[in-house]
Amino acid sequence: MKQSIYILCILFLTASSLQAQDKYGSAETRQQCMESLSFYTEFYKQKQFADAWPHWEKAVALCPNAKDDLFEHGRTMIHALIKEAKNKKLRKSCADKINFLYDNWMKRDRETRELQIMKAEDHILLRHSDNPNVKITTFETPVMEDEEPVFRIVETMPLFENANNPENSSVMMQEYFEKRILEDKVTEKGIVYAEFVVTKSGKVEHARIVKGVSPQLDKLALQYVSEMPDFTPGMQRGKNVYVITTIAVKFN
Repeated sequence: MKQSIYILCILFLTASSLQAQDKYGSAETRQQCMESLSFYTEFYKQKQFADAWPHWEKAVALCPNAKDDLFEHGRTMIHALIKEAKNKKLRKSCADKINFLYDNWMKRDRETRELQIMKAEDHILLRHSDNPNVKITTFETPVMEDEEPVFRIVETMPLFENANNPENSSVMMQEYFEKRILEDKVTEKGIVYAEFVVTKSGKVEHARIVKGVSPQLDKLALQYVSEMPDFTPGMQRGKNVYVITTIAVKFN
């Protein structure tokens, strides 16, 4: 009996050790990982992104699984740094940072079409950063009441109403918008891009316009998005999470 308890204790401690190792890297790098996470988090909270980046980069290299929202934070920093990239040297530095961010994000969460699109979008944003006629608009990730992380990419993305797969969800959302546009007899044309958070319970919150067309269409698009029915929540590692979703509202 005592031998069985001893064996169980050894197995438990081994499993716990492996779990900690998976999350924070090896036993040799654990302390470095914790320090990097601590430094980057403090600078990030103060929006000192240039100071936060080297520590974030080290955390990614040592322990990419330490925080679920590690790469979301990286993208927020990239957007802020792009905004300040006023010369060729800074733009080259930002390009390298974008590649580092997405190469490691894809390595951790597998390469997906969404991540490929996001990487291309950030390079395009950088390319236009020195054009005075192009206004760069960036958004900070909303902070939820329970302060849990908000994701852009998750294992199971949110689904509109009763949709049973992502393709069906996209079709149903477009049908919803088409119905609302017909009911309001909208004649002006254009495409408004909106962003919103699907909460852990499937509610739509924090809706905002990413790229607008006109005051009238922007107002209608925001109204339609805010009034969407509940989603099936997104999931990460077996639990419901907050997910930011972007949608194109087409006024044809």
